[in-house]
Amino acid sequence: MSFFFVENNFFLSLSFLSPRYSFFIKRSLIFHSLYQYFYLRTSCVASQCYAGYCCPEKSVSGKQRECGGNNYYCPAGSETPTMISSGFYSIGGDGPNTRTAQIMCEPGYYCVGGVRRKCSAGHYGKHWALTTPACDGKCAPGHYCPQASTSNTQVRCPAGRFGAPIENHTMVSTHQIPTSNDLLNSEDQKEISEEDDIKTHPGLSRKMCHGQCHAGYYCPEGSTSGYAYKCGHDNVYCPKGSGAPFIVSNGYYSVGGHNSTVRTHQLPCVPGTYCHKGVKYDCPAGTYGLTSKLTNNQCSGLCERGHYCPKGSISSTELPCPAGRFGNSTGLTSSKVQTIHLSFLSIYVTYIDIYIPKYISKYISMFYFVHE
Repeated sequence: MSFFFVENNFFLSLSFLSPRYSFFIKRSLIFHSLYQYFYLRTSCVASQCYAGYCCPEKSVSGKQRECGGNNYYCPAGSETPTMISSGFYSIGGDGPNTRTAQIMCEPGYYCVGGVRRKCSAGHYGKHWALTTPACDGKCAPGHYCPQASTSNTQVRCPAGRFGAPIENHTMVSTHQIPTSNDLLNSEDQKEISEEDDIKTHPGLSRKMCHGQCHAGYYCPEGSTSGYAYKCGHDNVYCPKGSGAPFIVSNGYYSVGGHNSTVRTHQLPCVPGTYCHKGVKYDCPAGTYGLTSKLTNNQCSGLCERGHYCPKGSISSTELPCPAGRFGNSTGLTSSKVQTIHLSFLSIYVTYIDIYIPKYISKYISMFYFVHE
């Protein structure tokens, strides 16, 4: 008797049997052993559990059981689901129940329960594997942070607007935050909803930031106060929401504000005045300003003969020389005090309300002129 082993199977060759029967027995046992070894065993190794599924002991399918929710993942060949690591999120598969791998949460996001979410508006996340909506903290003053921001200075508040420090905002300082009336009167009606946003998200989250720069002041990019910089001088003005001063136009003057450094708007010079570098002046005595927006002290010209023009006159014949007096030169300024210039004798004779006989004035009018 002899033994032939194949894996755990064997066949018995009986030497006392005839060669014919011994051959058939050996062949049958060999074929059976080879089937068990190469087919059954090989198929079990190759058919490992599919990714996204787990196959516990005695599983009969590569999709025996779904991995679970987003907080689990199952790579190929998993016996049981693997819990997602803190700060990671699951990916792959046909849905949240068949995740195949995990990835660390990128900056600008936070991960909870295997799900990746954007850092909330008004906050930023510069690190990997964050796990809370606030991420790394609030946006810096003078800046705003949309969702998924990665820096506390993600975007500067635009010129003409400001983002107050959080502590100043919570104190509701009138020198930092616009009032409800300011918001309602703003040209940008979207600011009406800003108050609620500011209260719920003190970290700046919108391009509007906390509000517009106040009139008389200007706010460059990244300003932290509505009173960042005084407008300057008379030759510039700053309406509400200014990102830089505006130069006063020719023929205009600046007004508004409590002094010349915080002017808020401009107005055109009216007749009888002229404007220079944002300041309004009366036309000098002896001249007149017929039109608006004049720019120099000559205004529209000199007063006509026989008339005089006090400061701020608007006509070349503003006032006639009174009865008993005359003026045969242009640019006369007053009727009260006059000087007679005798050109031949170079003598100046001053007179006040005296009577000049007609026969004398007839002769001296040939060689004098009257002026103030």
